[in-house]
Amino acid sequence: MEICAIATFWKSIGDAMGIDYKGHLARSEWANGLEFNEDITNWALEYEKSYMVPATSNKMTPDYLMPLLLFYVPKCIYRVATNMVAVAMGDRLRKSMMQVIIFVPCITCLT
Repeated sequence: MEICAIATFWKSIGDAMGIDYKGHLARSEWANGLEFNEDITNWALEYEKSYMVPATSNKMTPDYLMPLLLFYVPKCIYRVATNMVAVAMGDRLRKSMMQVIIFVPCITCLT
């Protein structure tokens, strides 16, 4: 029920903005919010597959933001914290931003 309501809400915002869905989504009219949610979700997944690809311009974002985000993290666990942020990104985003998860032995925190 919440998915239907949220999709209906976002559909109304799109309508208010004058967004035309013809040619982008599988349908141009939907019986309810669930159908709209299904169409927009499928479109978003295809869009991500096509455009979220590894690029050096994408890599610049985490290269500059990671030190800012982890400024107060102690140096002995910095690599672990970097991996935690990379895992939170999700597979597709992490690959498009060219972030790798590095194996960090526990012993590095003790040295």
